[in-house]
Amino acid sequence: MLRFGRTSFLNAWPLDLGLCLSLREVILKRVPGVPSRLNRLVAQGKLDLSLLSAVEILRFPGRYRVLRGAAVGSRGPVGSVLLFGRISPEEMGGKRVLLPRDSSTSIALLRLLFRRLWRKEPLFIPFPGPPSLEPMLERGEGALLIGDEALRASLRRPDLVRADLGGVWHSWTGTPFVFSVFVLRKELVREDPGLPGRLEEHLGGAAERGMEALRPFLPALARRFGISPGDLEDYLTLRVSYRFGPEERRGLALFFRLLREEGLILPAVAAG
Repeated sequence: MLRFGRTSFLNAWPLDLGLCLSLREVILKRVPGVPSRLNRLVAQGKLDLSLLSAVEILRFPGRYRVLRGAAVGSRGPVGSVLLFGRISPEEMGGKRVLLPRDSSTSIALLRLLFRRLWRKEPLFIPFPGPPSLEPMLERGEGALLIGDEALRASLRRPDLVRADLGGVWHSWTGTPFVFSVFVLRKELVREDPGLPGRLEEHLGGAAERGMEALRPFLPALARRFGISPGDLEDYLTLRVSYRFGPEERRGLALFFRLLREEGLILPAVAAG
């Protein structure tokens, strides 16, 4: 029986839901949370199977078994990982950029883009409370938002300059970007070597199954975000990519190599 981490961000719902439907007989407990919380719980050994921020693989080498079959990423602009500002990123050198505590991968990508592409060094400041655009911009010239709050802010503040990090990465490198991957605790692999293969069979097509189950609820979800059901479906089926094929793995390897070259691997948080 598996303790399963379910990402609370909307972009992972089709994948998580599809997997839960397939694994309903073996999932003992579903634990919801934002990526940073799930990262911590997996590192502490309190979850067995979960989406994990991709950069955590570098922070805890050898701890997890990465599952193939599906991931959460984009092949262009994703719409929910956005740097907002009153000025462009190229003008933010020495300026304050507020960071959320939700996802380590998006923060690592932002730091890399500033260092390697925009050639600027802002002052990165963690925002102490729940991420919210206006309070963040009261403290600095830029604000990184991810997930549901980024979607809402993009609708609420069309006047601001924004950089879609998935789109910027794709334009810069020509490769997809992978924000999170499914991992299994290595201890379980040692106990049952065939478990990863069985889980990967369920991951294939999980997003499509989940999307079918989610589709009747799209009108209510769309009202929550103030957009049309069609636009919400486009976001979940066209902007967010759930593929984890050779191109995605090549893009992820490039991301890891650039992070190492720039010395941008953040230190691991104590797992105890």
